[in-house]
Amino acid sequence: VVSNVESDIEGVFTDIKNMTLQKTRCLFYGGTETEAKVMMASYASKAMSTIFEASLTTQTMHLKPLTGVLPDPIITETMLQKTKDAGVDTYVSIEGVPCVFSTGKNGFFDEVFNELWFVNAIQVAGFNYLRQTGTKIPQTERGMDGLKNAYTQVCVRGINNGFLAPGT
Repeated sequence: VVSNVESDIEGVFTDIKNMTLQKTRCLFYGGTETEAKVMMASYASKAMSTIFEASLTTQTMHLKPLTGVLPDPIITETMLQKTKDAGVDTYVSIEGVPCVFSTGKNGFFDEVFNELWFVNAIQVAGFNYLRQTGTKIPQTERGMDGLKNAYTQVCVRGINNGFLAPGT
């Protein structure tokens, strides 16, 4: 959800945070409505550019630049504090460096996005393993090893792309 209306920060954005709707990302950009939508599009394209099969491709949004977006032209320290309290991501200039400012008060985008990938990848790996045979998978160590190996491959991908840390 993106808005360029300051009252939304303490209104709908705070309501979203208070309802712990962490899968709803709130963005504030004080320019025009069109500029706010451009900021949202640039944010989404950067945030969702992870290639989960590649090495070290997961990323955070905090302090990252956005393509084609200038820092918010109207944000003040007071407004920034309100966005921090509401868990809203903004695009500001810090010491002359344009970047996303995200506090994580409503979760971080990458935590939610990467977890969605991981849960889906585990489910698909389990389905594919179970579906590969026309007979029953034995409920023995041999049968369960196959299922565990399918899940382990997903975990290894998570380690390689930087979402997970190695270990148990």
